[in-house]
Amino acid sequence: MLLHPPGSDIEHGPVDPCCSFVNDWIYFECDNGLINNMNLKINKTIKCQNPEIISGHISTINLEEIKKDAYSPEIISNTIYNMLLHFKRWADIFSGETAMVPQRLECTRNTILSNPQNKWTLKDMADLSGYSVSRFSKLYTEYYGTSPIDELIDIRIEKSKFLLRLKSYSVTEISEMCGFSSIHYFSKCFKARTGMSPKDFLFRLY
Repeated sequence: MLLHPPGSDIEHGPVDPCCSFVNDWIYFECDNGLINNMNLKINKTIKCQNPEIISGHISTINLEEIKKDAYSPEIISNTIYNMLLHFKRWADIFSGETAMVPQRLECTRNTILSNPQNKWTLKDMADLSGYSVSRFSKLYTEYYGTSPIDELIDIRIEKSKFLLRLKSYSVTEISEMCGFSSIHYFSKCFKARTGMSPKDFLFRLY
């Protein structure tokens, strides 16, 4: 992710060879005091831990720009604020993790989270990293504070929310596109993390 003022010279690209690059962007105006108070870096590339979150925020903003009802300005403002909070969180993580995390573990994680639609098993992940299953799970939890399977599910749910917002696919199609083994498992995971079923989430968008 990159924050830059209008007219500044910037370079687009991943922060390292292990990272994927998504050319997604939005132009917005905000009080400079907010940027300063959050101590956000300008023109500083930060590794995005979950690109689907940002894409989802951008989708929400675009939808509200189309609706333009009495609630839209506040929803847009809150969504931008949430984007900045994620930027700050990932900036803090990125500033301290590069020297600590083994490169092959970091590359494996980036590959997994960049391809959540793949039918990943814990053994697949461990094989990709070169560690044993037990060693991979231990290191992953130690460095990232969550298990690889739990984080993969989180990413899949965020991607599914983004696809639901598009209103272009059925729940069954989205379940398959996000790598879930069945629509039942998808619905179970979705409700556990959002408090509602995919269909209820979709209904609230209308």
